[in-house]
Amino acid sequence: MLVDDELRARSGFFNWVFVSASDIARVADRLVAAPITPKSLYVPTHAREALRLEDFKVWFWHEKFSDEVNQDDVQRIATKYERLRNNFLKMLEKPVRYIVLSNTQNNLENFYPYKNQGMSISLNADIVSEIADAPWATNQYGSAQMIALSYPRRWTGKPHRSVSYLQEDDTEWEGSVTSWDQALPQHLISDLTPGKCKPNNTCDRGNGLHIKP
Repeated sequence: MLVDDELRARSGFFNWVFVSASDIARVADRLVAAPITPKSLYVPTHAREALRLEDFKVWFWHEKFSDEVNQDDVQRIATKYERLRNNFLKMLEKPVRYIVLSNTQNNLENFYPYKNQGMSISLNADIVSEIADAPWATNQYGSAQMIALSYPRRWTGKPHRSVSYLQEDDTEWEGSVTSWDQALPQHLISDLTPGKCKPNNTCDRGNGLHIKP
């Protein structure tokens, strides 16, 4: 951030959807490539299902379900997620960027996208590397900093330098604030070096992409 610059909370596309861990990199590529329009949305024919983004494993979970929407709703939803897509693109322009990738939402296994529509919630080193190395994750200032937070049973295969493991808790879905507070400094403090700041004692303002399937 710049000294005396007001930090702002800004919601992005990934804050409001269920997305399969295996599709995160593809979805981000899609957001960079083209706008979201009503034609981008798929309305399932079955009742009580969430609208989806084209042929991607993305569920608009916090919107009206398939049997509740009309054409005006589809237009409204498309407009909302196009605005959030643009927020995502603006985050990518920042000098300091963090990608926080997490699969620790506690209730994911209770819902049909996971049960029978192919939503994967396990992370692995290949998924993390694919996201961290994607062209959109790098700009004129360099690569974004990757932070992956996972439950051990939701991580498969070899470890990755960017992952920290959280203990599971008994919250309904939100997870343990204490566990996050203990894990994040391991990634953030090491990045707060004198070289990150300018000679006039200002530091570039950063933004994060938080993906928590």
